[in-house]
Amino acid sequence: GSCNDEDPYCTEQRGSTAAEEDGSVTISCNFTYPKSIRPEDVRIAWKRGRTDRCGNGLIIYNHTGGWTHTDYKGRISAVANPNDGKATITINNLRRDTDRPTFCCRVEVYEGSKYKEGWQNPHGTAIHYK
Repeated sequence: GSCNDEDPYCTEQRGSTAAEEDGSVTISCNFTYPKSIRPEDVRIAWKRGRTDRCGNGLIIYNHTGGWTHTDYKGRISAVANPNDGKATITINNLRRDTDRPTFCCRVEVYEGSKYKEGWQNPHGTAIHYK
């Protein structure tokens, strides 16, 4: 599914990607948000899904303050540009037993420091280990 003007609340990711233990993987996310929201109020978080759905996944990285989950300290580099609706996360030193099954891009809107609303890709990107 691609983002279009009819759905301003959209995040788009590849369905799956191949990776190797101890290697690295980069996951891209394209996103849109209503024009009434200012780019500087948009933040991106990344979650690790517990299943193939992103619902109540574990937040591993949050652009607000550049917070990284302990399990991922020193292993993540993430970039987000709300102006062009693109974000990427790179996870290094992949661990087959824990860095799976899916990683999900979440868009969050803040007013100042106050969280207002958020939405995410329902399925994320599945990691398939070689």
